[in-house]
Amino acid sequence: MGRFFETAMPYVAALLPTIGVAFLFYYVMKYILEGDRRERLAQARWERAEHSGSTAAVPEAPEGREAAEGGAASEAHVSPGPASEVHVSPGAAGESTTTPPSGSAE
Repeated sequence: MGRFFETAMPYVAALLPTIGVAFLFYYVMKYILEGDRRERLAQARWERAEHSGSTAAVPEAPEGREAAEGGAASEAHVSPGPASEVHVSPGAAGESTTTPPSGSAE
C-alpha cells in the first residue's frame, strides 16, 4: 500500500493545481454569465418602461432560469422605437439579421 502512494502522489500533486484552477475558472465564468443575463433583463425592463411612457414601476421578472430565458427571448423580437431605427431580429442558428425600417429606400 505504501508503494502505491509513493507512485501515485507525484501524479496527484501534478494534476491537483490544474483541477483546482479549472473549477475556479468554471465558477468565475458562471457568475459572470449570470450577472450579464441579469443585467440584460434589467436593461430590457428599463427600456420597456421608457418606451411605454409609463412612470409606474415595472414589475420584476419572475425568478427561475426558464422564466428569465423565456422573457429575454420574447423581448429580443420586439424593438419599439422611432421609424429611423434599424430593427434587429434573431435569425437561424443564433445569427442576427438586420432589416431597415419600413419606408426607407434601398
